[in-house]
Amino acid sequence: ASTRPPLGILGPRPLRGRRTLPTSRPRCRSGQVLFNTCVCASVYMLDATFSDLEPLPQDDGPVPVVRIAYPDGFEEVMSYFRRVVVTGECSQRTLQLSAEVIAHNAANYTAWQYRRRCLEAMHSGSSNAAREQAWREELAFCTARGRENLKNYQVWFHRRSCLARLGSGPEAELEFVAEILRDDSKNYHAWGHRQWVLSSCGGWDGEAAFVEGLLEEDARNNSAWNQRYFLLQHTADLSS
Repeated sequence: ASTRPPLGILGPRPLRGRRTLPTSRPRCRSGQVLFNTCVCASVYMLDATFSDLEPLPQDDGPVPVVRIAYPDGFEEVMSYFRRVVVTGECSQRTLQLSAEVIAHNAANYTAWQYRRRCLEAMHSGSSNAAREQAWREELAFCTARGRENLKNYQVWFHRRSCLARLGSGPEAELEFVAEILRDDSKNYHAWGHRQWVLSSCGGWDGEAAFVEGLLEEDARNNSAWNQRYFLLQHTADLSS
């Protein structure tokens, strides 16, 4: 039997022994494959993928005042994630583990930061083409998570990090933000990201028409008026 301590905050859990992996292939919460043979971040899959690591449980002290009722699987995923952060391992399996952490909590800034750290380390010696492909795949991952968390600071910051490394032009990204704003024209995060794209990558020429279109739809859209002022600040001489 395993000598690992129980991970449960709500009380002791039975110690887990090694078990045979199930033959079915359920999808994990993140939608990604954990390592090669594991496709679900269950206790079984985590134990198999990280059999060489000792999970690091959350330390709430000897007598926690309020016991947190975490959802199924959360404690196990976080215990393994804490361990890899401590060891500093940067590999495909830790990258995929971070995806599972994000599936449980997309606002976990440490998981997003660790993804960037993993990608930088894994591709430090890669060709330019391979490195670019890795960051494009990461941008796609960020897009998928972002559509589920449109008002999440960590998702938008990670997106900027991907774009900065790719050095892409503004057209595709401005269209992406426009799509978000068509559904929610007052999304503060989307507007902030749009301003970053314009300031960092350019694309000012079509911005006036874009803002005017939104104001025609809703003259009380304060976000669009703010964007209009931002545009004038950067493209016109307001001192005259």
